Amino acid sequence: MTSKLRRLGSETAIYGVSTVLGRFLTFFLTPLYTHVIEPAELGEVANLFALVAFANIFYSFGLESAFFRFFARDDRVRSDRVFSLSFLSLAAISGLLTLIIMLAADVLRGPAQIDLGTDMVRAAGLIALFDALVLIPFALLRMEGRAKRFALTKFAVIVLNVVANVAFLFVFQWGVAGIFYAGLLSSAAGLVMNADILWRRLRPYFNIELLREMFRFGLPTIPASFAAIVLQLIDRPLLKALAGADAVGIYQANYRLAIPMMMFVTVFDYAWKPFFLREAAGPQEEAKKLFSRVMTWFVVAAMLIFLVVAFFMEFVVTTPVGGLTLIDASYWGGLFIIPIVLGGYFFHGISTNLLVGPYIAKKTSLLAWSTLSAAFVNVLVNIVLIPSMGIAGAAWATFAAYFVGAGVLYFASRSLYAVQYEWSRILIIVVLALADWAAVEILTQDWALLPAVFCRLGGLLLFVIVLYFGGLLNTAELTSLRRLFRR
Repeated sequence: MTSKLRRLGSETAIYGVSTVLGRFLTFFLTPLYTHVIEPAELGEVANLFALVAFANIFYSFGLESAFFRFFARDDRVRSDRVFSLSFLSLAAISGLLTLIIMLAADVLRGPAQIDLGTDMVRAAGLIALFDALVLIPFALLRMEGRAKRFALTKFAVIVLNVVANVAFLFVFQWGVAGIFYAGLLSSAAGLVMNADILWRRLRPYFNIELLREMFRFGLPTIPASFAAIVLQLIDRPLLKALAGADAVGIYQANYRLAIPMMMFVTVFDYAWKPFFLREAAGPQEEAKKLFSRVMTWFVVAAMLIFLVVAFFMEFVVTTPVGGLTLIDASYWGGLFIIPIVLGGYFFHGISTNLLVGPYIAKKTSLLAWSTLSAAFVNVLVNIVLIPSMGIAGAAWATFAAYFVGAGVLYFASRSLYAVQYEWSRILIIVVLALADWAAVEILTQDWALLPAVFCRLGGLLLFVIVLYFGGLLNTAELTSLRRLFRR
């Protein structure tokens, strides 16, 4: 048992580190884009890539989930048949959809509100195709526990994408087209890097009964997957339709600047699931107290990240280094949405903490309801607020969606595995952080750079001092936290 848990932890670390590094690399593409692409063009790019993400759900057709369910690790013959049937079926579906896009690209641009050229629409269709074709080979690596190969391949694809973007935008100066060609090159390379898997495992195989069972299992996962993409990306197409591509470009560039909170939640998620499943096997009351305390400490860490980013990101973005700023001045009009997006990611982290109940009680269907509720709220609030508030409305829609998702998950899971979270303490911590942020923002609004930075550093230090001397943190808890991380 110990060796299995240790292996789970090591694989989680490998997946987590590679994901974090990869997302940081892709984040740096955003500043690059802002210096060579106008906001309206970047908005068109963000809109089309959002549509690719939606297309990916229908390209996969639930077959990736079905592969995980029907794969038999101890039966090589069966596993090869499941692999072959999954890949060939997915290739047929995604190939047909891509063929339709290639032939009808010019016609599809109108209904999809795509103002980019036909060639870029076709490139996007090919990107979706290659993204779909690597799903089953990557799923095989995960099922076989080959985390290092999985992580290194994924990371190599991201590195190639970043390098190709730099080359196509700065060396060849292809403009917006260079972004799509870089994406196409890296997506195709992902399939090439997995060619050896296809060579060894892919066989001509068809079994209508097995395929019917796989579709019966996989198709019901599509609505939940679709809802998850709606939650994450629907604001881009809606913002374009209601406020224009220029607004999407500014929104996209500034939304990405909330990456520290997003990365914190991502890393926490990788560590949290194996941790709480392991601890839940021990004494129940002790485990519940531990989970409650972890939630409180998550909030403390998240509020510190919120204050650091909200206080200093504007200075990081607008202060020139070597004559260049992090993002171009034409995008600075959207900096005000960063605290709102940080708040949305914070509630996403709260939802991650609340996974304890559904997972331990084996009622993961609640996760689908939470995601569906959040997606519905996201669409509704975007439609209501964007016409009057522009990108602020889209940011508040994201906040509202993650807030509702966390609320649904909390109330739905209370009866499954009741954890007495320290809500009063958590509320005080959040209120203190928000009050500190608001006071410092108002106070330093018209200050020069250096005095404002020092004042904000003081505000950050004040928050920590108030937490400690106000009894919201104590030495015993700090000691326990150190022991927890050592374990």
